[in-house]
Amino acid sequence: PGPRSWWKSASGYKYVENKNDQATVNAIGPGYAIFMETQAGVFTGKEHVNFIKTKNVDARGNGTIDTLDSNAKVKGRTYTVTNWAVTGTSYPVRGFGGH
Repeated sequence: PGPRSWWKSASGYKYVENKNDQATVNAIGPGYAIFMETQAGVFTGKEHVNFIKTKNVDARGNGTIDTLDSNAKVKGRTYTVTNWAVTGTSYPVRGFGGH
């Protein structure tokens, strides 16, 4: 299983399914992992995990999320949040993991 599957079942960790809504964005913050997969739950070799460095989202659900990445050419990225949806990612965001 991939990192997202492990995180969902591991004791002591918090998993947040991405529903592109206010509750999802409000539940995550710095230190949370972002799980991206081209096909939800299917290993295709096109998956990515990074960590939230900062989250700046206003009351209407618009703003940015800055990340820290490893095992990638770019060590930090900025994703746009529009109407509570995280956009501009390499692959669809399937969920988030915290502790």
